[in-house]
Amino acid sequence: MPDNIKPEISAPGVNVYSSVPGGGYSSGYSGTSMAGPHVAGVVALMREACPNCDHMTIKDAIMNTAIDYGPAGQDNQYGHGFIDAYEAVLAVSTVGEVCGFVRDASNNPIGGATVGITSGPNTTTTAPDGSYCLTLSAGTYTVQASKFGYISQSFANIVVTEGNTTNRNFVLQLAAQGTVSGTVFDCNGGAYAGATVEVLGTPVVPATTNGAGFYTITLPQGTYNMRASGSGCAPVTVNGVVVGATATQNFTLLSDPIYSCSAPDGYGYTACENGDDGGPTYAWTEIAPDAGGPGTDTGQSCDDCFNGPYNFPFAFMFYGVTYTQYYVGSNGMVSFGSGTSTFGNSCFPVAQPAGVYAFWDDLYTACSTAQLATYYDATLHRLIVEWYNTCHCCGEGSTENFQVIFYDEAFYPTDTGDNNIAIQYGPVSLLGSNTVGIKSASGAFNQYVCEGTLNPNAQGVGNGRVIYFSTGGGCVGAPEISVTEASLSGSAPIGGTDTGSIQICNTGNCPLTWSISWDQTTPTLAAASTTLPSCVDMTKEQIELIEAINRGEKPVADVEFRSSGSPLDAQGGPDAFGYSWIDSDEPGGPVYNWFEINAIGTNVGLTGDDQVQAIALPFAFDFYGTTYNAVNVSSNGNIHFGGANAGYSNIAIPSASAPLGMIAPFWDDLYLPGGGTVYSYHDVANSRFVVEYDGIAHYPGTGDFYTFQIILYQSGRILVQYEDFVAGSVGLTSCTIGLNGPTGTDGLQVVTDAAYLHANMTIEYRSVSDWLTIVPPTNGSIDPGQCTTVNVNFTAGDLPAGTYTGNLNIASDDQNELTTLIPVTFVVGSYSPPINLTIYYLPGTNQLRFDWIGSGAPMYVLYSATDSDGPYNTLEGSTAGTSLTIAHDGSVRKFFQVVATGGVVLGTASLPDGIETAK
Repeated sequence: MPDNIKPEISAPGVNVYSSVPGGGYSSGYSGTSMAGPHVAGVVALMREACPNCDHMTIKDAIMNTAIDYGPAGQDNQYGHGFIDAYEAVLAVSTVGEVCGFVRDASNNPIGGATVGITSGPNTTTTAPDGSYCLTLSAGTYTVQASKFGYISQSFANIVVTEGNTTNRNFVLQLAAQGTVSGTVFDCNGGAYAGATVEVLGTPVVPATTNGAGFYTITLPQGTYNMRASGSGCAPVTVNGVVVGATATQNFTLLSDPIYSCSAPDGYGYTACENGDDGGPTYAWTEIAPDAGGPGTDTGQSCDDCFNGPYNFPFAFMFYGVTYTQYYVGSNGMVSFGSGTSTFGNSCFPVAQPAGVYAFWDDLYTACSTAQLATYYDATLHRLIVEWYNTCHCCGEGSTENFQVIFYDEAFYPTDTGDNNIAIQYGPVSLLGSNTVGIKSASGAFNQYVCEGTLNPNAQGVGNGRVIYFSTGGGCVGAPEISVTEASLSGSAPIGGTDTGSIQICNTGNCPLTWSISWDQTTPTLAAASTTLPSCVDMTKEQIELIEAINRGEKPVADVEFRSSGSPLDAQGGPDAFGYSWIDSDEPGGPVYNWFEINAIGTNVGLTGDDQVQAIALPFAFDFYGTTYNAVNVSSNGNIHFGGANAGYSNIAIPSASAPLGMIAPFWDDLYLPGGGTVYSYHDVANSRFVVEYDGIAHYPGTGDFYTFQIILYQSGRILVQYEDFVAGSVGLTSCTIGLNGPTGTDGLQVVTDAAYLHANMTIEYRSVSDWLTIVPPTNGSIDPGQCTTVNVNFTAGDLPAGTYTGNLNIASDDQNELTTLIPVTFVVGSYSPPINLTIYYLPGTNQLRFDWIGSGAPMYVLYSATDSDGPYNTLEGSTAGTSLTIAHDGSVRKFFQVVATGGVVLGTASLPDGIETAK
């Protein structure tokens, strides 16, 4: 908790004997400026006694050794008491150190971790190699190491002795990860695209909502405070958001007048700020020569003064009056008609010259850091006046940085012909006593703030604030678009991501309207074709095979001589969304690879006829452009993401009468009471979720039984596999296979009530989704002289390694360049596989150490199985390095796989026979 009692310490401050400029000493000085050097001198003595003491150790010693004055304990008059130099120096003269390393479970160093004692403020931060040294007074402490994303570790009874070093290492375990997601709604109730969602007090990168207002953030499981914000509405903070494996947190932004532009003043000037609906964009251009800028130093170095007059580089009209010259005042204003040196800021109306009062206060340009500069930006047709690192009267100390920008009305026209004006703020410090606004010579004004009292539509001065004063957006001329970069490229490993950006600028005289879209060249969608299997010429043996399949019979081995698989080679699509399908009998189709889960999966709970059971998905799954976290499993041979629908009369799809959002491997009137079980299983190692129908009976009396499974990959890929069929009176010709979209108006039918299926067969569904997405907004308006940045995300997903191309298309109302084409290239690579995967047994600690040689993968994950054929579904550990140590008591024989985070198996090994039961 912050210490709200001030002061923290007291020191002599009345009639102090002090050195003076020119040599010698003088007496009679009083105030905090005299008490401050006493404290600084004590700190200097303490640093002499203990050169390695950090600032928290020194501060703690000063507080603990102070002579208590006033009420017992810390109080608001004396703080901790009167500083005692001798005792403070003595306190840091009897210190020792606690030193060591902070590492993770894989022995990798953790830099930036905090190590400190639980009984005081003393802390230090680990170096990149994980090392630390914490200086403490002699005593006994509990020392704790912590870092965001890890579980903190503490050790009690750490003894520190004078002049000695106590060694203590820490091993921090990664905290379990979770995902929080939801939708942000604006203050009018609509989905907010481009809103920012933050996890407060953490290093987690804020998320930006997509076009539907949706966001998702991955972070360690725990309780957090979160905030959503966006221009035009007030931000919303929600405290105590509990994030487990998954969590949902929606936000509705609030209405607040401070996020609207001000009403026009008596003349017609309005004030808009960044964050307002339709407000300006903050874009600081540094002009001060001391900061490397291109401006001209006015040479002003004084108190309560002004320079000028200076000539405007263009025609300037302000509140209907034309001025040719301006004056620059040290106290934070640009005035017209005459200069002003008044330092006592007042609220408008006030008898001061017409002008722009950017930070009217008692400022001081004579301090060593200050510089007042001007610059005419001929490219963007604007005049900039900047106060750089300007102090407050009357000496060194807190500094203010701000600019006044005047725009040439010939290039930035207004409804009245008056010039537009902006005030921008860089780093600023003392904000409680100033006046900000514009005023005319005759008394009209638009005041933003005075002495801490804000205009009802004002958010307040601060670093990064820009206030734009205008009488309306008149326009003479045309917009002109300028785009950089001329091309864009990204690269990522298989399953990886990358980012990029372009900048769109308006170099013309009028606002530029723009929009951007994405045109993917490769990979393209498959050419449209029928969604039914195509027939081919068949031999007599193949015809007999098909007839056997139609009867539901399992073909004998000598019939299955064909090398091409089924006599019906088939693929189809795309549908309107972009899904296509292909089976394992088609060249380039998926490989049949049955993954049995009836011994490791979970019974989903279906036992009756025409039942639907909703189950949670282990990861968010995208289907027809909508993300789902749960799915309905139907006893009638399908899963679906829409409302529960136990319909058993299979029909052709797409159809609004069929289960919506459906994946149908065998939609028909199946009958669980007649036999069979439905299982589900999360195959963590391969980032997929499996639903298996194991020996499911057809409607009573047919004698048919079917075994098939649906596999959902986190990447969006869908596989349907068919293992075996027991023939009865119905066979394989009474079912619907395919996809039905969420509305029933789009879908992809493979077959309905026709001969097609056979055992040991796989069908793959995949949408050729865009590997590039544009971060909203995707359209807008850019004022003359302004720019906007458009960010894009590259997603490799399960694209094969290779180079992919496309174009960003920027449309605008620049009549000379209605369309701007930005070529985009995306290179997808694969992780370099490791070699020499080796297991070492460490008998002294009952541990196994795994070593391999590899590079390129951001993370390696170790899984185990009790059988060499798997499944490898037990997580043993993970590391970003190439070595990992785990506990092992030898009681269970295990086999191991090292897997990259992209899901590629990089190596396998089993335990040597000699250590199966090592103790």
